[in-house]
Amino acid sequence: FAACILLLFYINFATEGNWFLTFALPVAGAIMIITCATLTLLYYIKRGKLFILGGMFIAIGCFILFVEYLLSVAFSINFIAWSMYPLIVFALLGGLLIYLAINPSAREVIERKLFF
Repeated sequence: FAACILLLFYINFATEGNWFLTFALPVAGAIMIITCATLTLLYYIKRGKLFILGGMFIAIGCFILFVEYLLSVAFSINFIAWSMYPLIVFALLGGLLIYLAINPSAREVIERKLFF
């Protein structure tokens, strides 16, 4: 992630742009936080994988909405609200995974199919 952020900074510097602090750094930082948090939780917490994955899906949906907001701030693009569709889908999938984690009989079936 550090190498990716440095590459984005170099591209911004080489093209004499002004989008690094307002767009690239927050997007790369948010991706880093979501990825590192998910992987760390999956590694250290053996039970509750469906809760973690459900939360990750909801976080990705919110991240897509955040990217559209940053596009409107950094590049003066009108907020069209296209990101509401992926947000709804990811929130429903995350909610479904969390529901499956709460329901014991459904959890056993899904964990057998997904996590061997």
